[in-house]
Amino acid sequence: MMYAPEIVVINSSITRKIPITIDFIKERVANRLAADVIIKNTSLGENSTLYGALAFTAQKYLNIERLKLVE
Repeated sequence: MMYAPEIVVINSSITRKIPITIDFIKERVANRLAADVIIKNTSLGENSTLYGALAFTAQKYLNIERLKLVE
C-alpha cells in the first residue's frame, strides 16, 4: 500500500525545542518524495497518537471523510 500524504505531522520534543530540524526534514523529503508535502510539528504532546488513532478509526470504520478535532 502506498501513501501520498498532503501533510506530515511530527510529534517530537526535539523538533519542538529545536524548530530548525523541521526545515532539515523538509529538505530531505523534498529531495526524495514530493516537494509539496507540508511538514509541521504538533503541540499535542502525549495525546497526539490518541487523536491520530481516533481520526483514522473515524475515517476508516465510520466513513467520516473529514474530522476536525478542536480543544
